[in-house]
Amino acid sequence: MRMYGVKGYAGAAEVPSVVLKVRAPGPERAIALASEREMAAGLRLEAIEIGGALSIEGVMYEGPWPWLNKKA
Repeated sequence: MRMYGVKGYAGAAEVPSVVLKVRAPGPERAIALASEREMAAGLRLEAIEIGGALSIEGVMYEGPWPWLNKKA
């Protein structure tokens, strides 16, 4: 199981409007799990591997981008 950062882009935007941290066996599954969330509806999703994770699949975080108190 790996941890993925899934970014959600509105239309042709170059900067994501939401981001999700997802534990999944691969990037395709991470995108599938993220696409089930209401916050990701209608967005173009992109998964980037960000490290290892526990063996439990699921969405660990979802929120607006940039994260509060973080640089974009």
